[in-house]
Amino acid sequence: MMHPSAMHRRIGSEAPLALAVAVIVGCGADAGPPSAQPIEALGGPWQALPFAVGDEVIQAAVLPCLGQHPAVLPPGATLSLADVRGGGRIDLFFVASGDLTATCTVSWSGAEGFALLGGGPGSEPPPPGPGKIEMRSSSTAQESGPNGEPLAVITAISGRVGAGVAGVDVRLGPKVIRASTANTWFAAWWPRGDLNLSLQPLGPDGLPLGPPQPQR
Repeated sequence: MMHPSAMHRRIGSEAPLALAVAVIVGCGADAGPPSAQPIEALGGPWQALPFAVGDEVIQAAVLPCLGQHPAVLPPGATLSLADVRGGGRIDLFFVASGDLTATCTVSWSGAEGFALLGGGPGSEPPPPGPGKIEMRSSSTAQESGPNGEPLAVITAISGRVGAGVAGVDVRLGPKVIRASTANTWFAAWWPRGDLNLSLQPLGPDGLPLGPPQPQR
């Protein structure tokens, strides 16, 4: 079963809270939507399996991405995927007209709520063909605390999947991390500076689609 908190929503610049609330969950064909976790789960430890949160949590997470100068999101952006796995962080992925895309990463603390960590607009070629998977972004960075003190090293990846790919496992040696997958996107992050990985595409039944694909 896939457990992303993923939704397909139109972001209106004049009414950011009036977001559509239809949830499109990247699950296997035989799996129902996962139960939403309370917002406090965001402040828990990082998890290898992503989890769902309520629509109101995602709406609040999007707010720091709006109204920034320069703009983080292109006009008419639609939220396609939210990767939620604790650690006080949510990664958000958006699409707009043509090949325009955007990413937005926000932090969360119980005392201060959501704050913008980074992001911005970009462009993407179409998703790969049926059954295929492409990692299109990877980064390793050391996060800083509010006073500039060094915190954990974070590795994040994202990419696109073709028709028939319902999930992605990230393999770091013996460790397996389940990516969030929906609307042709996949994404994951982990608290290590390790990019020596392979990606395992999964079908709607949760079974592997061919062998793992090493990434360079």
